[in-house]
Amino acid sequence: MNSLEILKKSQTFAVIGVTTNHEKFGFRIYDCLKSLNKTVYGVTPIYKEVDGDLMYASLSDIPDQIEVAVFVVSKKYSLDYMKEAKALKIPYIWMQPGTYDEDYLKTLADMDLNVITDCVLVQSKNL
Repeated sequence: MNSLEILKKSQTFAVIGVTTNHEKFGFRIYDCLKSLNKTVYGVTPIYKEVDGDLMYASLSDIPDQIEVAVFVVSKKYSLDYMKEAKALKIPYIWMQPGTYDEDYLKTLADMDLNVITDCVLVQSKNL
């Protein structure tokens, strides 16, 4: 499936890198998915809540099965979350622009993860 199909068909998302700063992509992507009536969980070790929503420190703490893990953190912070996503058998890993490079994508390919590299905000406009 391509990124637009995943956005259309998937219901349960985890956004890794949610922030309280409404101008940053971590918040904007989280808010965008919520506005699309998706079930969205925020993952951040920094905040307990964002705009009244409970945040989770890890993917394992989320009570539902996640279909798509959206990464809005730099690669230096994301590898542990990638390992966790693989262990939890999350079907899709969605990397936002600026969160990866070619070497990192090779590492993810070696982990046998289904990785999408696209922008949620751009694709949401195509719905």
